[in-house]
Amino acid sequence: MNARFAVGFFVLIAVATPSQAQKPDERTWRLRTEAGQSVLTYGTDNAEDTPITFSCKAGRGVVDVFISETGHGVKPGRSMSASLAASGVASMVRGRSLPNEEAGVPSFQGSLAASDPLFTALGQAKLLVMKVAPSRQQVPLQKIGDKAEKFKNLCRKR
Repeated sequence: MNARFAVGFFVLIAVATPSQAQKPDERTWRLRTEAGQSVLTYGTDNAEDTPITFSCKAGRGVVDVFISETGHGVKPGRSMSASLAASGVASMVRGRSLPNEEAGVPSFQGSLAASDPLFTALGQAKLLVMKVAPSRQQVPLQKIGDKAEKFKNLCRKR
């Protein structure tokens, strides 16, 4: 091994090692409330790595649902429904597909009643299955704990 190659090799290892040692952001369920707005989301702190977000204004009784990516068969700007299913409970969410140039496929935005049985099922299921037209995704629910129940209580009509 020549000396120049060896020095370059060790420099490459020294530069590459710290980034490999760092743990990437873990996808998890997060619940936060700020200024009367509650948000339950699955993903990381990076908005581009957040498959689904539920949000509401406290006490309004309506939950907004945002699915960040659908599929190539979905066209932006169309009225459509999404299906959300967990533990045998399926809910239809009416809404619209939205342009999402960053992802290359449209997003989906709709609304659901805060009293929908889906929110109770989220705490008991292993997976949340999301279907929008031809696309199907699933996210794990093992680490959601009581966040869905707390979220539902924050959002329900008073």
